[in-house]
Amino acid sequence: MILRVGLFCLLATVTVAPQASACVCEDLGTNAEQIARAKTVVLGRIVDLSIASRQVDGESIEYTVATIQVEKRWKGPKQTRIQVNTCGNQVLACTCGVPFQLGGEYVVVTEHGSQVSSCGLTRSVASREDPFVAGIEAHFKK
Repeated sequence: MILRVGLFCLLATVTVAPQASACVCEDLGTNAEQIARAKTVVLGRIVDLSIASRQVDGESIEYTVATIQVEKRWKGPKQTRIQVNTCGNQVLACTCGVPFQLGGEYVVVTEHGSQVSSCGLTRSVASREDPFVAGIEAHFKK
């Protein structure tokens, strides 16, 4: 019985699951150019994730709102918490969305207002000693 259920689940996944596609990114320029255009460049921890929606051409589009407790600010408003948006949510994947994890630490570089995507510089970091954090730090010490 367990084998039948397992085979059914595998078959259902293979025949029903949508094809995965990679995010197609426009050329955003060098890291320095992206940082220059950014409204915000911070290091922080994700303290809240929520789902919001907006109407686009009569259709409701959901996206993720991540609240970040700012630990280090290089650029942007002097706030202890900021919110950024990325496409998709925890259930419906968006290939260009940033897969934020609650409690995770991220360098966040906004692209358009408060928008971030996997095409830009926003990324998860292991700690403040992460080489990517050191690169951002070096950029602002110039």
